[in-house]
Amino acid sequence: MHSHTDHKYAREVRDPLYGFVKLSQAEWEVVNCPTFQRLRDIRQLAMGYMVYPGANHTRFEHSLGCLHLATMMFKALRERSGKVLEAEYRIPESSGMTRAE
Repeated sequence: MHSHTDHKYAREVRDPLYGFVKLSQAEWEVVNCPTFQRLRDIRQLAMGYMVYPGANHTRFEHSLGCLHLATMMFKALRERSGKVLEAEYRIPESSGMTRAE
């Protein structure tokens, strides 16, 4: 089920929920920019860690998980839509938008 021939990956990032999340070069450049890196300092659960010490989830981690889920949704949509995406939105099947899981 895991096809690694669809897309070249620049990096893999370990996510506590989804295991290794693979990032393309373009995604890596976004994640590696200073603005995105600032998300490491913003807690997803605000002051929740004061009551629950294990609640150390940051916006950075949350955003990586969102990236992974959005990729999974797009891949499922592409697999189920046939040529509709290509015809309606001009997204060719050979585009970098197809990612292997």
